[in-house]
Amino acid sequence: MADINLTLAERLKALAAEVSGTSPLTTGRNKVDTNTICSYDSLTLRDFDFISYVDKTTGESINYPVLIFDEIDDGFYCGGMALSDLCNAIKDDAELYNELKTTGLKMSFTATTTKTNKTYVNFVVL
Repeated sequence: MADINLTLAERLKALAAEVSGTSPLTTGRNKVDTNTICSYDSLTLRDFDFISYVDKTTGESINYPVLIFDEIDDGFYCGGMALSDLCNAIKDDAELYNELKTTGLKMSFTATTTKTNKTYVNFVVL
């Protein structure tokens, strides 16, 4: 049921965000690129969510994490496979997820280029 305290414009925006697969964590934040993430000596992961989309070529549903860090007030980062694995493991354990939101997880990031010239991000927990 729609919140009667919201204007029609607010309801429309909320509905569009809900059906587009965006996350509340991205609202009011800008997407941060790999170079920015890797430019910090360390970042404190504070929260994450998952965004889903359907791959148009395979029809497969793809989930990837969006992450927010204490040091980047207005940004979020879209993570890849390794960060997806970490976030999936944390989300399945309520105590660990609460600990993450309370104390954060200090990490550092580096970009690595493969032989096929694709870039991916490695992370180390500090």
